[in-house]
Amino acid sequence: MDDKKIGERIKKWRKIRKLTQKDLADKIKKNIKSIQRYETGINPVQIDVLNSIANALKVELSTLLPKE
Repeated sequence: MDDKKIGERIKKWRKIRKLTQKDLADKIKKNIKSIQRYETGINPVQIDVLNSIANALKVELSTLLPKE
């Protein structure tokens, strides 16, 4: 998986949903640093965390995955 592209999609949908990084972190019970690292692609997102993010953003998991 391309961590940077996934991060860009997380950020895009977070902004569409008008959530701050802290809002998203609180919804998935992670800290804000984790969200920052996911969005920049520094840290890869585990599939279970990505699923939680998708649920918090009210999108399908596939929406956050890059098309190949």
